[in-house]
Amino acid sequence: MHKQKYFSQINIPAHDATGEGVVVELYLKVIMNRKLSFNSKGNIASALKNNFQHVIKVMSDIRDEWKILDCSNYILECSNEKFIVRDSKSSSLALSILILNIYREMNGKKQIDGLTGSGILRIDGSFQSANHEAKKHLAVIKKMGPNGNFIMPSECGHLHELESLMNLN
Repeated sequence: MHKQKYFSQINIPAHDATGEGVVVELYLKVIMNRKLSFNSKGNIASALKNNFQHVIKVMSDIRDEWKILDCSNYILECSNEKFIVRDSKSSSLALSILILNIYREMNGKKQIDGLTGSGILRIDGSFQSANHEAKKHLAVIKKMGPNGNFIMPSECGHLHELESLMNLN
């Protein structure tokens, strides 16, 4: 039996110990199967793994169509080893974009490039603002230039809104 495989990438905005914005690239490989599993490669990917699991759980709990996300092997990878992650909650919005891009591809739609964000995902699917969003936004602009689109909870307050926003492209 051939298992479907999907790949995606996202720039995760964060901040360093001084509060300055930084951006790290995170890669996701998804192998569709009937068993949910999570793996990671690299210190940053390992630090984001629990938050990634949280996003998958919230998504599959709030929408029936997203339950398919509970049937995959997820592998997060990040080769950047320059930073130590102390708090990964604000990566929730970017991780949601990453997962929605995979979901789009599963459904025959094109992934949306250059989209990222910062925000904390609550169990009801809403996003809460995170620290240093303005500095993270500047870091995204610096790294991605005019092709980068940065989303904050003030612009997109829920997973359903995020999906609708992504479907406009």
